[in-house]
Amino acid sequence: MMYGIGAFLIGIVWADGRHESLLVYGGVLVSACILYFVLKKRFRLVAFLCMLLFMATIGALRLQWAENAYRALPERVVHTTAYLEGTVTEVKGTYDTDEGKKTRYVMALQSYTLDGEAPSSGKGSFYVTLRGDHTYKPSTRLGLYAKTKPIRYYKNPGVYDAYHRDREKGIFFQAYEQKEGSLRILEEPQGM
Repeated sequence: MMYGIGAFLIGIVWADGRHESLLVYGGVLVSACILYFVLKKRFRLVAFLCMLLFMATIGALRLQWAENAYRALPERVVHTTAYLEGTVTEVKGTYDTDEGKKTRYVMALQSYTLDGEAPSSGKGSFYVTLRGDHTYKPSTRLGLYAKTKPIRYYKNPGVYDAYHRDREKGIFFQAYEQKEGSLRILEEPQGM
């Protein structure tokens, strides 16, 4: 059991350092499975190694699947000024700046409108920084004009955890409220 868990973790590290297509990992998975069943009675050690390869490939597939889902997020929203609609999922905190108090949230993107285009449905999440210290509760649906930027991860060992946390939650950009007074509450929080 411990060997299988170790192989699974090695597979995750393998996929994190080397991004292959799902077909490559699927081919390795099927090959390991076939070799295991063919060799399990005559060559137990080789069959055991095939089982470890199978577990490592399962780990690699899991990480690559999540990576593909993250890459499918609508990246064209980044580096624009857009009208965004979404639902607050998490309140990150309030802090002071030269311009006054600001509050940061995580929002699930439901739709976005770029200049001159029709609204598009969105998926994934983003960080949004709003003016003031008014706190919007999770499940509040908001609409706002915002300037969007990619998330920057600086060369800091602790950032590795932030990077993977953001990818796991589907957070792929950050937004800053652009037009004063453009923030609208589209729907009050549910269940409050």
